[in-house]
Amino acid sequence: MYVAYVEVIDQSEDGALWLRWKQQEGALIRQQPGWLRRLLLRSSEDPRRYHYITMWETAEQAIAFSSSPPFVAAAEALGVPTQVNRLRLDRCELLLDEAATPASSRIEENPL
Repeated sequence: MYVAYVEVIDQSEDGALWLRWKQQEGALIRQQPGWLRRLLLRSSEDPRRYHYITMWETAEQAIAFSSSPPFVAAAEALGVPTQVNRLRLDRCELLLDEAATPASSRIEENPL
């Protein structure tokens, strides 16, 4: 499994451009071969700081998606710089995947 990690400071007026982008990107990424999982976190101390982690079967699949015309066009339409040059991939093995409660219930209890 390959993991890509990006940390972003959202400089948009409302500080939520990155969230909107990742919500829109979801429609594209869920169709991609090799995509396994993704996680978007926002700092409670600095709500403009986002941490994004995505997991892929291969590095080639992650790079291909991040440089694909639909990805680039969607990012440009929102004014989000593409992350291809900043994409940091690391080959990893999953050692733990635990949660106290389902993520969906936490989101509903504390909406963005």
